[in-house]
Amino acid sequence: MEELSMKDVELTVKTMADVAIANKQYFSQLDSVVGDADFGVSLSTGFQAVLDKWDTLDHSSISSFLMKVGVVITSNVGGVSGPIWGTGFMRVGIASKDKTALRLADLVAMSRAAMGWHDATRRGRIR
Repeated sequence: MEELSMKDVELTVKTMADVAIANKQYFSQLDSVVGDADFGVSLSTGFQAVLDKWDTLDHSSISSFLMKVGVVITSNVGGVSGPIWGTGFMRVGIASKDKTALRLADLVAMSRAAMGWHDATRRGRIR
C-alpha cells in the first residue's frame, strides 16, 4: 500500500480507540508505577467520547476529521492527557491539510507536527 485513504485514517483512529478502551486497566496499572494511575482512564474516556460522537464528526477530509478528533479528546479528558493527546491530533490535522491521501512523507511530517510540544505545554500549563 503506497497511500492511506480517508477510510484508512478512520480505521486507524477507531483501532486506537478500541485498544485504549480495551486496555484501560492495564494502562492505568502501568501509570501507577510512576504516576497517579489515571492514564488508562483518561485515554479510554477520550477515545470513548470519539466513538460516541463518531457519526457527528466531520468525515469530509482527513484534516477536518483529525482536527475534530482532537477537539473531542481535549473537551472530554481532564488533566494533562486531554491537552497532550487532543493537541497532537489537532496538529496532525493541520499538517494533513489539503491531503486526500497520505504517503510516507506525509506521515513523517504529521508525526513531527504531533510532537511539537509547545502548543500542548501552553494548553496544559505544563512547566
